[in-house]
Amino acid sequence: MATSRGSSSVTPKTPARTPVALVASDEVTRRGIRSMLEEIGGYRMAVVVADGSALISACKAGARFQVALVDLVMDDPAGGMPPLRMLNWLHTQRPDVGVVATGAYLADEDQLRMAIKHHASAVLLHGVQRDELARALRDLGESRLHRNAAMDRVIQKDPHPSGTARHVKLSPRQAEILRWWVDPLGYTKPQIAHKMQLGLRTVESHIKAIYKKLKLHNRMQAQRYARHNKLD
Repeated sequence: MATSRGSSSVTPKTPARTPVALVASDEVTRRGIRSMLEEIGGYRMAVVVADGSALISACKAGARFQVALVDLVMDDPAGGMPPLRMLNWLHTQRPDVGVVATGAYLADEDQLRMAIKHHASAVLLHGVQRDELARALRDLGESRLHRNAAMDRVIQKDPHPSGTARHVKLSPRQAEILRWWVDPLGYTKPQIAHKMQLGLRTVESHIKAIYKKLKLHNRMQAQRYARHNKLD
């Protein structure tokens, strides 16, 4: 039977999977997270290393990833990089990467607070389940901070960031940018630049100046500041 013209089938393209870097010294932890990512779907392991120094080496060798999962409880091998320093390195050297800190303990409030201070967009507790990891990754994809028991513990205990300047006056432009930056919809810097008809570098410069003026370190602290001062 002749095939009618235009009836040839087209093989649908497979959606690209988001590349992930995993930094964890414990093999059981690595296997568990890898298994959960496979069940969640849409992600692939691009880099799996035991410590921060190895991740830096992988980056220098050309490794590319959009999400980094960093275990907070890692062995510290000779010449290795502690997890908190790794979080800070990713923030400064790979600002395009969404960072999730894993392996936290709810009772260790200093650990939770420091992970947030060092720019983790999500902090997941030790023994995290698949659904919680999936929610954190979804929030990252939508440029939002992930809220859970760990994050809420820090907010409840520290409703106003330690050392934040509470009575510093922002310029009208800074206040407007801050309102966009702390909006629950989680606007990115390019989106804010588009909405305000400003250059991206201008927005980035203003946010950096806001953080310095208010002694903030990350978006979560900025959101707390905005709520405390009724800017949102």
